[in-house]
Amino acid sequence: TPSSADLGNLTTWSVFPAFQELIPYYFTTFRTDVMQNQIRHLKSVISGFWSRNLLFANVVSAGLLCGFGDVIQQKLEGAEKHDWKRTGRMATIGFIVGVPTHFFYTFLDRKFIGTTASTVSTKVVLDEVFMAPLSITSFYLGR
Repeated sequence: TPSSADLGNLTTWSVFPAFQELIPYYFTTFRTDVMQNQIRHLKSVISGFWSRNLLFANVVSAGLLCGFGDVIQQKLEGAEKHDWKRTGRMATIGFIVGVPTHFFYTFLDRKFIGTTASTVSTKVVLDEVFMAPLSITSFYLGR
C-alpha cells in the first residue's frame, strides 16, 4: 500500500488499473455502436421524408447545390470578400428551376422506363433539348 507521501504521485491509472481497459472500450466500442445506430436512424428518417416529399426534396437539393456551387466558385475565383447576394441569387435560381425540372424528370421516368442505352440516351437528348435551354437562360438572367 502506498504511503501518504506517495499519494501525490499516484494517477487514476495506477489506482484503478481497470480504467485502462474500460475507457478505451467505452469510447471505441460502446460509443461507436450508439453513434452508428443514431446515424442509421437519422438516415432512415431523412430518407423516408425525402421519398414522401419528392418535389420538396428535389427543389431544396437544386437550390442548395446551386448555392454551394457558387460558394465554391467564389473561393476558386479568389474573391477578397464573399458576395452573399450573388450566392442568394444562385440558390434562388436553383429553387426556381428545381420545380419544372422535378416534373420534367418525373415525366421522363414514367414515359421511358429502364436503364438500357437507348432509354438513357433518349432521356439525355430530351433533357438537352428541353431543360438545358431553360436552365441556361435562368442562370444568365439571374446573375
